Amino acid sequence: MKLQTIEVQEYYLFNLSFLARYHDFEAERTGADLGSEWDLQATGAITPRLSWLMKFADYDGPGVAPAPADRTKVWFGFEWKL
Repeated sequence: MKLQTIEVQEYYLFNLSFLARYHDFEAERTGADLGSEWDLQATGAITPRLSWLMKFADYDGPGVAPAPADRTKVWFGFEWKL
């Protein structure tokens, strides 16, 4: 699989961080379109030892088998530093 990634930009605002990426997937041998994906991420500090994370991914497949179906996922997490 051939992957082209465009990292849009990472921004910092106060104690927040934002990141956006775009991926375009295609088959190496045939050049067939395997879909594209947007990834967004936001992180921030709640305290010096506690931070949060939110990730969003939206995959748009070509709609033809054997490529995977369209998917949208969201993750939330917390990190505690010792």
